[in-house]
Amino acid sequence: MEAFLEEFADLIASKVSDILINQKKEINQSSKKETILLTTKEASKYFGKHINTIRNWIKEGELPSKKIGNSLYVIIKEEKNEK
Repeated sequence: MEAFLEEFADLIASKVSDILINQKKEINQSSKKETILLTTKEASKYFGKHINTIRNWIKEGELPSKKIGNSLYVIIKEEKNEK
């Protein structure tokens, strides 16, 4: 019975270790992206589109955005430049 419990404990420890390693990999991959907030005017220049197109994309849910105070910002995720 004791051997079974030791083997079971080792199996659980191995599974927990695998889960933690996978979570760390996911965190590292997501941290490779940088979040940039752009005003709608800046976003229109960034995408080369008219500001009304940017506003329509936001209304339609095609562009993620965040309202801070009275200002609306477009959320851009870009790959970080590794130095």
